[in-house]
Amino acid sequence: VYSNSFEFFKRTYLSSAMNKILNSIVDVLSSRGGRNVYPLYSLYGGGKTHTLITIYHAIKTPKALEIVSRDLAIKFMEIADKVRLVVLDCDSEKLVPSPLSPLKVEMYSVHTIWGALAHQLGRYDDLRIEDERGVVPTVDRLRGLLGKRPTVILIDEVVKYASRFEKSSSREMRDYSRAIIVFIENLAKAVSDTNTVLVITLPIKVRKVGETVQIELFEEPYASMSKACFRAIGRVTSTYDIPLTTCLLYTSDAA
Repeated sequence: VYSNSFEFFKRTYLSSAMNKILNSIVDVLSSRGGRNVYPLYSLYGGGKTHTLITIYHAIKTPKALEIVSRDLAIKFMEIADKVRLVVLDCDSEKLVPSPLSPLKVEMYSVHTIWGALAHQLGRYDDLRIEDERGVVPTVDRLRGLLGKRPTVILIDEVVKYASRFEKSSSREMRDYSRAIIVFIENLAKAVSDTNTVLVITLPIKVRKVGETVQIELFEEPYASMSKACFRAIGRVTSTYDIPLTTCLLYTSDAA
C-alpha cells in the first residue's frame, strides 16, 4: 500500500488539515506564497511518517490524488515536472549516511546529513568541503544550494539519528550530533521565503500555553535531542501540525 500511490490514496482519507497542508505546499511550489516549514509533532505511532508518505505520493504521482481530491491533483500535476523531491529518512544509512558509515558513490563519499541533501539534489560539489570536514553549512550556503527551483525536503527520524551520536566516546561524533541540530535550524531559515518546502518530524507531544508552544511529552531515549531540535525549529517558526489530524489510512477490512 505505502509503495503504490493509487492503492495508498484508495485507503486514505484526507482531513481538512491535510488538505490545507497540501494546498499550502503547492502554493509555495507555484510561487504563490505559503508556509515553507512544516514541523510534525507527535509521539511514536502518531501518524508522522504516514503524513510524510501522503506528501511524497502527492509529489511523485499527482494523478493518484484524483482519488481523494481532483482539485489538488490538478494543482500538483501542473508543477509535477518542475519539482525536486529530497527524502532524508534518517533510519536509512543509504539515504542519510554518517561519518561512521559514509555512502560511497562513484566520485565521492557522503559523510553527513547535509552532504546527503546536496547529493540528492545532484549538487554534492556545492557542499563537498562542508561534508568532508563535518562543518555545518551556513544559511547562505544552503540557500545557494537550493537555488530557485521548487523543492520539497522530507526529513524523518532526525532526532533518533542525532541521538545515536550524542553520547559517543568519540568527541568528533558528539560534535556531529550537535551539528545536526544547527543544520536543521539553518535549513529552516534557508527555505524561508523561497520555493522550497521543508517537512520535518519530531517525536514529541506539544501544547499551546497562550502564544507559547511547549513540549508536554517526549520519548525518553531521545529527550535531549528532541528538546534541542524543537528549540532550533522554534527559533524559525511557531507554527506546527499534529499528524493524526491530517489523514487516516483505512485497513482492508474498512467499509
